[in-house]
Amino acid sequence: RRTKTVHLTQLALPGSAKEGHHTVYAQDEDGSEYVLGTLNITTCPNVKLDILLVDQELGLRVEGPSEVHVTGYETLSYEDDGYDEYDSEDDYEYGMYLVSTHVWPCG
Repeated sequence: RRTKTVHLTQLALPGSAKEGHHTVYAQDEDGSEYVLGTLNITTCPNVKLDILLVDQELGLRVEGPSEVHVTGYETLSYEDDGYDEYDSEDDYEYGMYLVSTHVWPCG
């Protein structure tokens, strides 16, 4: 069984961000919405995160005048369940991958 883990580590405003509050919201698979952080180019240009998503999807949106950058990493792991559908270890995808995206303002 393959397990995908995404670790979100930071929200950051680009150097070109406009003044004002930029609030980033996360929406889980159940539709519940949570505030991940509120950023401001002069007082709080980045927010550290420590959010692990194991085999889950997460929607993101931002309210504010500029985009927000979201960074983190993704890992893939495999668990031996007694059934091997692969012919060799070479068929497995192991590793860590950088996750980077931009969240654009609503409206």
